[in-house]
Amino acid sequence: MKLIKPKKIKNWIISHKKTSVFLMLLIIFTGYKIVSGFSSEENKSQYITSIAEKGDIVSLVNGIGQVSASNRVDVASEVSGDITFIPIKLGDTIKKGQTLVILDNRNALRTVENAELSLENAKIAYEKSLKKENDQSENSPISDLNKAYDNGLTAISNALIDIPDIVTGMNNIFYNPTHSSYFGDININSIAGQTGIDYKYEAGRTFDSAKNDYEIVFRTYKTIRTEDREKLVALIEDTYAMAKKLQSAVNGSYNAIDYIKQRISTNIPNQIAIDKNTLGSYISKLNSHTNSLSNVLTAIEDAKDSASSATLNFKSAQLNLSKAEDSLRDAKEKLANHYIRAPFDGIIGKVYIENGDKINSNGVVATIITNEKIAEISLNEVDVSKVETGQKATLVFDAIDNLTITGTVTEVDLLGTVTQGVVNYTVKIAFDANDERIRTGMSLSADIVSESKQNIIRVPNSAIKFKGDKSFIETLDENGAIIQTPVQIGLSNDEFTEIISGLNEGETYISRSVTQSFFQTTSPAPSLFGGGGGGGAGRAGGGAPFQR
Repeated sequence: MKLIKPKKIKNWIISHKKTSVFLMLLIIFTGYKIVSGFSSEENKSQYITSIAEKGDIVSLVNGIGQVSASNRVDVASEVSGDITFIPIKLGDTIKKGQTLVILDNRNALRTVENAELSLENAKIAYEKSLKKENDQSENSPISDLNKAYDNGLTAISNALIDIPDIVTGMNNIFYNPTHSSYFGDININSIAGQTGIDYKYEAGRTFDSAKNDYEIVFRTYKTIRTEDREKLVALIEDTYAMAKKLQSAVNGSYNAIDYIKQRISTNIPNQIAIDKNTLGSYISKLNSHTNSLSNVLTAIEDAKDSASSATLNFKSAQLNLSKAEDSLRDAKEKLANHYIRAPFDGIIGKVYIENGDKINSNGVVATIITNEKIAEISLNEVDVSKVETGQKATLVFDAIDNLTITGTVTEVDLLGTVTQGVVNYTVKIAFDANDERIRTGMSLSADIVSESKQNIIRVPNSAIKFKGDKSFIETLDENGAIIQTPVQIGLSNDEFTEIISGLNEGETYISRSVTQSFFQTTSPAPSLFGGGGGGGAGRAGGGAPFQR
């Protein structure tokens, strides 16, 4: 093979500058498309879908601190109010949970009573809507819808009983020369001229079209099943349209024959009267069938609206019941806060209030002297705003494996301590149980439950999207296209977000998106000592991937 010398190539490029530039650009463009094609394939997005489920969300405030052997703990009120009873005095020995102070709880009691009444009403409304949702009685919306579908099939059947005879009779008038001889083109032209011919042909074209539609409807009718609701509605609509068209053809034929009759002065054929009577009966039957089919379509739409309304009413009642339960739970918690109780055993070292005094939230009512160990943790100004006395906490100790103790927040500092420009607040947590392995000064971490909700619809945080101040999730329609569905969100933590409305239990949503490379296994790196390298990245679990 003869090689081309570089000098000749250079000379050719110099002498063909435009061609050389074009070829160079073509090579660059082709390379770019190849590389971008590979890149887009590698970065192709896929979606992991999940089913909406109910669960719990717990919002935690985390802090670290130490065990303290405090012999003095201030007990504070969680609510504001008038003091009505103080069953303790200085020097009294008290037990954990013993009532120290009672605040005026009349308003709190009324709130509980109202919440209980609201809950009862919500339960009644829920049970009624549930009965309507599941009821299969004569008057239920679902039963009405089923009846409407059944009536639709019956209306089609009745129409298809009469229409074959109508089609046969019309065929005889238009296409049987021995049946209605006066209706031949020559006879019509001699009697009624071109106008009579036009009337006949206009009616005839409409009849031929209606006849074709009838054959299609009849073939579909033979394969229809009652449970195929959408196909059944489509067949009702097609039957109605076909019957209206056939009715128009019969009316046109009647008018054409009547026009011919009016132009015959003597010896009017008897067949004209017979055909007019026959066509009149056809018109009456078709009018009855079209009215019946139209009424059925209206009844189906009305029943659908009623069934949809019943479903919406049920969901609304379900939501109201959940809200009523939450309101009662909150009301009972606030009522319980009017009874200030001892967080642990001890001796009353000081009482700061008297009967009839007004006290504010977080106001100190008494000091308890005790040898009980407590946890003292430090929180920043953001986290401490979420913490209140009475909240539950979980404590884990650095030096003791597999030991977890629950506790209750007994005190939250009102004044913070500034260290290097950062404000921190001390929070004291009383242990619900003691363990002899716990020593003063041990390091610990605490998770304080600032808020929690049970049995709610929740989704991973990665599923929540935002557009401005509006939140939405992504779902898929029946064709696999992505839909942005607005949702109302509530409580959230580091993992999950509550869905208040917009997504129902059991519905599918996109929980997160990943690139194509996420699903590919990383090729093992070659070993310096021969053989394969370490294992690659495994495929992520959970959900079903949907490729777009």
